[in-house]
Amino acid sequence: MMTSSYKFSKVALDIVAFHSKCTRALTFQNVCQIFWEKGNPVKVVNLTTKEEAKSPANILKMLNRLGGAHAIGRIDIVENRYVGIKSRGVYETPGMS
Repeated sequence: MMTSSYKFSKVALDIVAFHSKCTRALTFQNVCQIFWEKGNPVKVVNLTTKEEAKSPANILKMLNRLGGAHAIGRIDIVENRYVGIKSRGVYETPGMS
């Protein structure tokens, strides 16, 4: 079984100040440990609060909550379309980042 540890730390608020949710990002860190088996996450433990998630749905919910609180996984894209218009999209997937 492999493990990975990630630190969700303070976000540089001046860079992401254009979005109100990002400016309210948490300024303390949560340390999480992810346990892997055959390339799949099987357990996530928040070492800061001792919270644990084991099922795939609960792992994704936990990572979405933690990542979203720290403004992780947000992207704002402006692109030129083939037909000559500009398109803007905001995507948020903190649990998958």
